[in-house]
Amino acid sequence: MLFPKLLPEPLMQDMALVSFVVDVLLSVLLIFLWWLQRRDFHALYWGLGHLSLTLMVLYWYLPQPLLPGYAWRYEIVTLLALGGWCGYWFGSRWALGADLTHWRRELWVLLIAALVLRSSVQWGDPFVSLMSPMALLHYGVMAVLFALSGYWFWRRLPEYRWLGAILMTRALVTLVMPPASEYQWHLSSVLAVAAAAKIACLFGFFYLVLDQIRQRYRAMLDSLSHGFMIRDKAGYIRTANTRGARLLGYSSRQQLQGKHVTEVLPRLTRAMADQYFQRLSAPHSKPPYIDEAELLLHNGQTLQAELISSPYVERGQLYALVQLLDISERKAQQAALQLAAATDRLTGLFNRNAFGQHVDGLLLTQAVAVLVFDVDHFKRINDNFGPQIGDQLLVEVARRLQQEFAALPLARLGGDEFALALLLGSSAAETVETLTPPLVLQQVSSRLQQVFSAPFQLQGLVLPLSLSIGSCESPTDGCDSDTLLKHADIAMYEAKQQGRNRWVCFRQPMLERSKQLLFIDTELKQAIVRQELSLVYQPIYHSGTPTFTKMEALLRWHSRSLGVVGPDRFIPVAEESGYIVQLGHWVLEQTCQQLALWQQSSQDLLVMSVNVSALQLNQPGFADVIKQLLQQYQLQPAQLELEITERVLLDDSAEVSAVLQMLTALGVQISLDDFGTGYSSLSYLSRFPLQTLKIDRSFVQAMSDNDRSRDLVRAIVAMGQSLQLQLVAEGVETQEQAGALTLLGCQFLQGYYLARPQSADQISQQLRQLS
Repeated sequence: MLFPKLLPEPLMQDMALVSFVVDVLLSVLLIFLWWLQRRDFHALYWGLGHLSLTLMVLYWYLPQPLLPGYAWRYEIVTLLALGGWCGYWFGSRWALGADLTHWRRELWVLLIAALVLRSSVQWGDPFVSLMSPMALLHYGVMAVLFALSGYWFWRRLPEYRWLGAILMTRALVTLVMPPASEYQWHLSSVLAVAAAAKIACLFGFFYLVLDQIRQRYRAMLDSLSHGFMIRDKAGYIRTANTRGARLLGYSSRQQLQGKHVTEVLPRLTRAMADQYFQRLSAPHSKPPYIDEAELLLHNGQTLQAELISSPYVERGQLYALVQLLDISERKAQQAALQLAAATDRLTGLFNRNAFGQHVDGLLLTQAVAVLVFDVDHFKRINDNFGPQIGDQLLVEVARRLQQEFAALPLARLGGDEFALALLLGSSAAETVETLTPPLVLQQVSSRLQQVFSAPFQLQGLVLPLSLSIGSCESPTDGCDSDTLLKHADIAMYEAKQQGRNRWVCFRQPMLERSKQLLFIDTELKQAIVRQELSLVYQPIYHSGTPTFTKMEALLRWHSRSLGVVGPDRFIPVAEESGYIVQLGHWVLEQTCQQLALWQQSSQDLLVMSVNVSALQLNQPGFADVIKQLLQQYQLQPAQLELEITERVLLDDSAEVSAVLQMLTALGVQISLDDFGTGYSSLSYLSRFPLQTLKIDRSFVQAMSDNDRSRDLVRAIVAMGQSLQLQLVAEGVETQEQAGALTLLGCQFLQGYYLARPQSADQISQQLRQLS
């Protein structure tokens, strides 16, 4: 420390004045740095400590008349010296990150040193000589503090070893100062080195504080879970965090600094970058702005990112703070969700919604044809072999379709129903532009059927399949996907009604029929409540006699809005909608109730034959329902005969077979209706518990025309007799047919020749006459 009163005139006093001004400025700057952050206490301690020492110099510099509290000058010097010691000591300790939990003990050491300093005045006045004990003790304490701080900076903070060297240099100069001043040993040189070391030390402190602030903010930026960069108005990247640099494929932030944003945003031009930046300075700007962009990485690859931009003003200049978030995983998840939302999970084809959107897009540019098709009798496969085989079959169907029609949009609409769309008049390989639309549809339908010509082989099963195909085209049959799918679906059901395994092109009358069937379905579901349904009964006569004890219940519907609706119209609709279950239950209950009434006035055991569908048989607890009805109306099980068609047996499901076995165990009779038509198989007669065989009317009516038909009926009768089955001939309309059937051995006859279907009252009258 310089003691100006001992300095030679006038150069030394000028140096002291310059040193004093520099000391005050640097002290204030350090305190100001602390005030900005309120957390860098080493700046505060260093600033106050150096300011305290500077004031001590000022105290010595003033002439004696100007010294305030002259009588207390030694105490004032001691307190200022203590302030300087504490400032340098605790400032260095804080900067080094030392544990200050024992600061009180360290402060006591410095206080004791200050007391020793004050008491040393009696051995020499420091205002007279720097070699006095008080001056030497002060310089010694300062040298020790400088040396220890320098050593610690050198050992603990390698990046600040230069500051440690400056502090140790200052410690050495502080030790040399008293003898150099006292004995004039190169005093000017010592003073110059001391001033330089002091200024370098203070600037070092100043740099250390700023550097630590910068490192703190850099660490904060680097600790962000996403990239970050600051760009200026011109579009250049001023700084970035490490994560942002690595996100863009750079090893350090320095490689990224100075680049223009268009170098990392390849789809952005400089004009677009300027326009992007102007949003931040717009009068009604509402930051932050969130954008999605494709980033160009250092290795040439690209990355989907989200940019979150906010304005930042520094020195009157606007900057953009940009956060970079890697959203490639989110985009992949979104793409997966979109794919899942657009595709059928089982087959990977379009689902109905996505297919409709695709078709609507095609309709914007060209005429489109839509084909809807499903697998014939797929339910039978599902019921017999299980849903796992059914699902595998659908996957295989989709695979074949994709192989054959790879360039066309394919969809699974649901269940076993698929769809295909094609551009009419396209030159693509899938169509022929020289063909007219009907010929194109015929060609594609033929290819579809060829795809299914080879059987499917799954887990040792060989499954031959066929398709029912419906098609329509725009703009004739519709101008949007919903209409086209609806009309193609109607055409497909028309193909089913025509016998399956065929292609049907939509025609307008089909829509009317479809609407009519929908109206029938709607009205039919209200028919029971409106009491529009009724039953008629057709007697089944013992052959060769005018008597009967068996009747078949037949359902009739007289609708208020549709008039008389034949069973051939509403029964298929009820089966399609599933309403046949409720309808069938109503028929069973009505027939059992009526049969119980007739049985009360009849000595013979009467039998009622009732038609049941496959849906009824597959209902859980159907056998229990029959048992309950028999008990409720006190009927013997043998009085109820349930007629099933060959289509029921065609499904050959374990559920149907089990239900038939339970019904037979109850004593209920099972009759096979319309034998000889459709899918007849002699194996049915041995596999299923049947008691009655009804010969279809088509064979009976053909008996009069040729001997072959008569021989066929004779064979059926003989077979039934050998299997101990009751035989009923349906559709007997002439005396000749009745006589021939009686001679062949058919036990029961039914038909208009014998009796038409009659009301319950008419049957009651006939039963009374027979009694």
